[in-house]
Amino acid sequence: MIIVDAIVETVAASGFTAWPVASPSGRVLSLSGRLSSFEVGTVMAVIVDYCVPATDEDAIEPDGSEFVRRMIDAECLIAPGGLRIRDTTHGIAVNPGCCFGLENWRDWLDVAHGGTPWLGHDPSPWIEQAGQTILIWPDGREQSTPPPGCPIEIPAVELPELIDAAQHQLRDFLGLIESWVDALHLSRAQELIAALDRHFNITDTPDRT
Repeated sequence: MIIVDAIVETVAASGFTAWPVASPSGRVLSLSGRLSSFEVGTVMAVIVDYCVPATDEDAIEPDGSEFVRRMIDAECLIAPGGLRIRDTTHGIAVNPGCCFGLENWRDWLDVAHGGTPWLGHDPSPWIEQAGQTILIWPDGREQSTPPPGCPIEIPAVELPELIDAAQHQLRDFLGLIESWVDALHLSRAQELIAALDRHFNITDTPDRT
């Protein structure tokens, strides 16, 4: 079975104190509408760490309300992660490489039309178009010969539906933000939702042309 899900790397949330975060059970969180409030806090802490950290001008560590304000006002929001492709039958996973962020998830839409987007490095996943089949290698893009092991094989016609499922997960995650903000007695939930939607391009219908 092939599963495509949207993930965020969570290492940057370690030590964050402006709101509660989940104790890490691994290096990544798969985004969905099933996350706990603490897990949502972890994702938001990662975004803060990458985009709106405390500055030298801050006399004290900003509180949750200030970080929410900075996310709303930020020119750019990013998060380490992206789309993870898993073949549960053969036990193969292709994780997004470094510097390919969640904000780039729509680059996968080009693959069904013959595109081969850059998917990051360390590891260096890559895509090979083989007729009507897409081969997705977990690593080895810079090698002169394919690395050992097997790629994940996906019929090109099936990829858009798999990406749609990942987008649905992202939409469900976005649906958790209002209750998360309310539980922390913060404010400006709708503005924060709009900012996340805009920067991570979550709800727009994908252009398949």
